[in-house]
Amino acid sequence: MVDDAGSTDRASLEDLISTVAGRLRREGIRRHDVVAFQLPNGIGAALLYRACWRLGAIAAPLHHKMGPREVAAALDQVDPVLVIAGCGLPASEIEGSVVLESPSERFDGLLARFADADPVTRAQCPAKGSDIAAVLFTSGSTGTPKAVLHTHRGLGYKASTMVEVHGIGPRDAVLSPAPLAHISGLLNGVLLPSTAGIPSVLMSTWDPEKALSLIERYEVTFMGAPPVFFTQMAASELFTQRRVATLRLVSTGGASVSPAFIDSTSEIFECRVKRTYGSTEAPTVTTSEPAMQSIVPGTPTAGRWERSSFKSVTQATSPFARAAIPARSGSADPNCSSVTPIPRPTPKYSPAPAAGSGQETSEFRTNAAGCASRVDFRTPSSEGGRTSRLQR
Repeated sequence: MVDDAGSTDRASLEDLISTVAGRLRREGIRRHDVVAFQLPNGIGAALLYRACWRLGAIAAPLHHKMGPREVAAALDQVDPVLVIAGCGLPASEIEGSVVLESPSERFDGLLARFADADPVTRAQCPAKGSDIAAVLFTSGSTGTPKAVLHTHRGLGYKASTMVEVHGIGPRDAVLSPAPLAHISGLLNGVLLPSTAGIPSVLMSTWDPEKALSLIERYEVTFMGAPPVFFTQMAASELFTQRRVATLRLVSTGGASVSPAFIDSTSEIFECRVKRTYGSTEAPTVTTSEPAMQSIVPGTPTAGRWERSSFKSVTQATSPFARAAIPARSGSADPNCSSVTPIPRPTPKYSPAPAAGSGQETSEFRTNAAGCASRVDFRTPSSEGGRTSRLQR
């Protein structure tokens, strides 16, 4: 995995996941607990996702461009046990939050903020496929950003499906300019690479010249981004077809994608360009397979033949075979029961009860789109921790 500060090989990344998970466990983080974080794109954010999953905890990333009001509204919906933030970002102002003093600290700063502890191995993971893995927030274009819940099984099957439909193989490498708090960043920057076992190149901010350099340096073969990103790269004075010679597949969406754009971009980059459509609630609703390359006049999806990428979820295999969950129908390894419980600390972030609720906890409510109006993870469970009615 690569970010602005350097690269980390697969073995070191696995060690870091185990180490961060151990230190979070020492802080009292357990299955179903919510860990919220607002960080720049980088290995540190990716590590927090996977360390949370190793513990069966729920990752709740906050977009780095969220303002104070949006951050407060988002945190109020998920009631996190722990908040981690980069210095200068709004979440760093939350009382009790763990602040990384410099974005350049990467995972070193993350490790330094927590006391040393025994690592947590894959075999110790208590998560089940039906558990919530991540809470992502909508853009807020129509109001307050809403929490969208994704399970381990759902995200894992989506990742394995996209590996198949994109034709991803061991010689591929992905460039992910999208924020990791966005569904595109999570899917292309974290899930797809870990499922396929390929390098992931993360960008903290978009820069077309830097993107060209990264594609050339790391021999990137796959990139997903809005159309304007490819238009800007093609318009750069530094662009040459030699620099993007390794790029074989572009998956684009998030804005209007015309047949003319697909044809011109395919010619300029000398690679296959296809449209992909999805949302925070339903990542990658449609895309096309490698064999579907012919123009189909009159179709409603930018002139390209596309099909639904959904399959029966009952066919799903292990969500994160390379990350947190052992490869057995999405269930956790029973060895995790050998973990010795430790006393729970008082949550470092404890928002006030919902106005007018009259009680400490509130009902879990969700709409048909899978958005939670408030998720309560503080209800006591038989395990002595917080859980929500969703988990029962």
